[in-house]
Amino acid sequence: MSIFKKLKEFFRRSSSSEIDKWVDKQYAEIFCADCDNPKLECSCRAEWNVVLVSPGWCIYDIIKAVQQVTGWSLEEARATVGMSECCPFFVSVGLHLQDALEVHDRLVSSGAKVVITNEDFDTFMRGHNKENL
Repeated sequence: MSIFKKLKEFFRRSSSSEIDKWVDKQYAEIFCADCDNPKLECSCRAEWNVVLVSPGWCIYDIIKAVQQVTGWSLEEARATVGMSECCPFFVSVGLHLQDALEVHDRLVSSGAKVVITNEDFDTFMRGHNKENL
């Protein structure tokens, strides 16, 4: 069944309060609650976090990129990337959006799977367990 048929069926069977709750949940996942802009275009929050979800195939390039963006030693970067194979790791925290995008681009160009979020670690991990990034 296509997603459109599923949505049509959901709207047909649901009450207006259930539909309102569903729309609010979808809206909260995409848009900032403070300024109603899309979350990645939001400038009202100054603290963004860059999360290394998966290091990709070329571990050496990722270690080098993590070392460059964090200023860590080679051993620290190697340990971090080794741990990131098991679970997501916050590489940089509390950045302005432009800085977070630069870190994101540097890591992605090295082959890593990276996410920018303004959530704290616990909130991100709950979402990560549900969505399996």
